[in-house]
Amino acid sequence: MSGFTKISTTLDVESLSDAINSYFEMIVNNITTYGGDILKFAGDAIFAEWRVDLSQKNTIDLEACVATAAICGANIVKTCSNFPIFAKKNQSSVMSRRGSSGGSANCSLNNSFAKGESEQSVLYETMTKPAKERRFQRRGSLSRIQSVTSMVAGTLNVKCGLGVGEMVGMHAGDNIFRREYLILGNPIDQVSNAECAAKLGEVFASPEALECLSKVCEIEGDWKSAVIERKPFCIAALDEHFFQYEQYGIGFDNDDLRGIDESGNVLRWCDDLDFTELEMLKKMISLYVHPVVVNDENEGSMQTKKRSSDHERHLAEAELRNVYVMFIMPLIEPNLTGDQKKDQHLFHLLNNVMNVTTRELGKMQGHLRQFIVDDKGVVLIGTFGLRGSTFPNMIAQRALPVTLSIHEALKDELGVESKVGGTFGRVYCGVVGGSKRHEYAALGPSVNLAARLMASKTNPGVLVDKNVRMLTSQIFFKPLPPVNAKGYDDPVPIFVPVQGNEPRWGNAKNNFVGRSNEIKQIMHIAKKIISERGASKFVFISATSGTGKSSMLVQATERVRAMMKMIKKRVIVTRNISNEGDTRVPFSLFRVIFKDLLLRAKLDDDNPLTGRRTSRGSMSLVDSSDEFSIDDHWDQLSIKSHSTNESTMSTEVTRFRYICKEMNASPEFIDIVGKKLLGLRDKSVDSVTANASSLNLKAIVDFMAGGFILITKKT
Repeated sequence: MSGFTKISTTLDVESLSDAINSYFEMIVNNITTYGGDILKFAGDAIFAEWRVDLSQKNTIDLEACVATAAICGANIVKTCSNFPIFAKKNQSSVMSRRGSSGGSANCSLNNSFAKGESEQSVLYETMTKPAKERRFQRRGSLSRIQSVTSMVAGTLNVKCGLGVGEMVGMHAGDNIFRREYLILGNPIDQVSNAECAAKLGEVFASPEALECLSKVCEIEGDWKSAVIERKPFCIAALDEHFFQYEQYGIGFDNDDLRGIDESGNVLRWCDDLDFTELEMLKKMISLYVHPVVVNDENEGSMQTKKRSSDHERHLAEAELRNVYVMFIMPLIEPNLTGDQKKDQHLFHLLNNVMNVTTRELGKMQGHLRQFIVDDKGVVLIGTFGLRGSTFPNMIAQRALPVTLSIHEALKDELGVESKVGGTFGRVYCGVVGGSKRHEYAALGPSVNLAARLMASKTNPGVLVDKNVRMLTSQIFFKPLPPVNAKGYDDPVPIFVPVQGNEPRWGNAKNNFVGRSNEIKQIMHIAKKIISERGASKFVFISATSGTGKSSMLVQATERVRAMMKMIKKRVIVTRNISNEGDTRVPFSLFRVIFKDLLLRAKLDDDNPLTGRRTSRGSMSLVDSSDEFSIDDHWDQLSIKSHSTNESTMSTEVTRFRYICKEMNASPEFIDIVGKKLLGLRDKSVDSVTANASSLNLKAIVDFMAGGFILITKKT
């Protein structure tokens, strides 16, 4: 579908929601009326299928399915092309073909289709008077349909692609965060190629679809050459269709091709379930639904329940928000080979991609918008800024770090390269679709731009727009030539984020000014800890946001390190920082400290990673902590930033395996504790999560505590 970008920048949110969903309603009802099923809403596109059900004796064959889909596509471009969106002059409301009364017109549309009337008559009933005149003069100028009180805010259009073949559906995800239903198969490529070849108002069929269609229909034009050349071919355009179907008994008004509403069957299936089973069913289904919708349903405010219709509720929940959108394209060929072993490997890989992405998003409370296979390939869409996912400093502290972590995690854990596009802008957020089939979506120019940046040939891995760049100061950016994008008047500047060392902490500086009293207090506490064996201390530092707590702690940490070196004490000073989003990650604060100790431990014949350096230069050493005076030696302390992430992956994994062996831990700990909790990335080891049911929380906590003690002894 085309035209959403323009109206999204000119209409208010209620008018925009009304216009989008009235248009989707027409298309969805066309599909369901002809027995099709909506598989996916993909932004401003819809994937629909007509399936041959081999389990049914009286099912229609594949050729009839293709003919039905072709007839439906011809109806869609006939009734939904050049669809005008009217905006009242000097007002922010919309008048579409449904008239100025959105609620009543919507009911009329639903009721008309429920009665089984033809699309043409329904469309006529829901038009405004100027739109009726345009309906019978489709090819005329749009200026004829403007009335005295309204003006055209935009025009919506549609084109269709038709493909045929075997497809596979798979359920990706887990039972904790999210699940998605993926569709795979060659027809997706066929549909994409056919849709790309079509112009607005046209239906193109793939060569494979043409071959099927030719068995039950007479196709006009040189379609055989298209089949030989393996090119899509036009079978319908606006009011014209180029395949003859009536002589074979297949027509637009043939009741045999009409769909049957099976929504009542779903309720009957639930009749025998008790309350507990219904709650479990609700929980499992909710994993397939966007978190915003799930939260809204769970809250269930009385105001929402009192609304008389879903249409009114959808209008009330629609909004324009500033949202960060990331499009993630793992570089995977999602092609089915027919080889069971290879296809199973593909399914497992896609499932792992889904789980890694949702895990990283979950750490910072981001949302997975969608996981889909389309004309771009394998694509995941993540967001920050929707209801329940809006935070201060969201771009710098959450959205961009998660974007980079997903890109790295896919590569390090799964060996999958990826391309990511990230943008920040104002988008429409709300329900998109018809009254019976719809989903929560985000639409707008910045969403389109994110998809374009992802697929750009100049994308080295991650690309972001100027808005993201302006809201992030802790990461360096490399500028690239601006790009032209739909919905933007001027070329859009784009950037490659270049991750710096420890961007969340910063670096210690020798010329740091101020906070010396606070730093010395922390040093006195550290000195007391090493002087009094067994002493444990907690230090809580509180101050107004932005007054330099992190900077002071960086300096204090390095001062403590330098002090320990000066008094010749082998003491590991390690650190980590957590934010609100890390509360959902087990051992979020402790695991980095655990890994740091793991790297510094002396295991078997290893040389210790720290503690054998001799001091050089003018810094004098003291023989004990009693002789060390913080005030007297303050200026002699050499300050140098240390990273808590100095090791390589192989070092971490090797040492962790050694600890597991020393503690007689089961192999499952390498996967559950090593990979899931500590984030150790060992590509040589297959996941054994399925065999890890014996690892309860107590076993994991006991292992972490025992491992910490063992590592400390060897450090």
